[in-house]
Amino acid sequence: MVVSIESKGTPAAEWRINGEKDPFGDVYECGQIDLALGRESNEALSSRLRNLWSEGMMMIGVTLAVKDRIRWLSRNLTKIESDELREANNVSRKELLMGDMTDDHMANAVFNSAGEFNSEALLYQKAGADRLDWLSATFDGLIRGSKLIHGAIYELDLSYQGNAEGRCNISSDGDEVWFTDRNGREVVGNAVKLLRVTDNSFSNNDI
Repeated sequence: MVVSIESKGTPAAEWRINGEKDPFGDVYECGQIDLALGRESNEALSSRLRNLWSEGMMMIGVTLAVKDRIRWLSRNLTKIESDELREANNVSRKELLMGDMTDDHMANAVFNSAGEFNSEALLYQKAGADRLDWLSATFDGLIRGSKLIHGAIYELDLSYQGNAEGRCNISSDGDEVWFTDRNGREVVGNAVKLLRVTDNSFSNNDI
């Protein structure tokens, strides 16, 4: 379903504009690894969607994974956008193929196109791949230039111990930064990559 938005751009989700709760609750308050085909990169999923006809029995699995990835990226992007950047991104979103559709509606359209190869379904699949590429590039570009985010999960370089995931903790005055593992134990390492903005599977010791 195409949703027309009375503004300069298209928001990520209509429910958020209407002041409503996320219809999926905290389903997407997780890491990418917890999603369908979570080990596949955004680029790989986009490519598979563009060539969906070759997926055979995996068609539904691919469209399910793309649906989840679009929703997940959209929510994580919204969490770190400033108001000014969000408006600019809404304008950019509207300029995409089928840009009047919110991210949530695009995700649904992609999933519903599984197994269909008429002109409408193919258009949804191309638009879905374009949307996934745009969300991925926009999110990655933003986090590369951002400061450390309290509560976010980072890939840590533990020197001779290899790499591990850690939750970023920043004191209220901003003077102290430390990382903890899923059980809340402190780990010492350097943040090399932001993996996700939040992850409820990590112990939260915030007061």
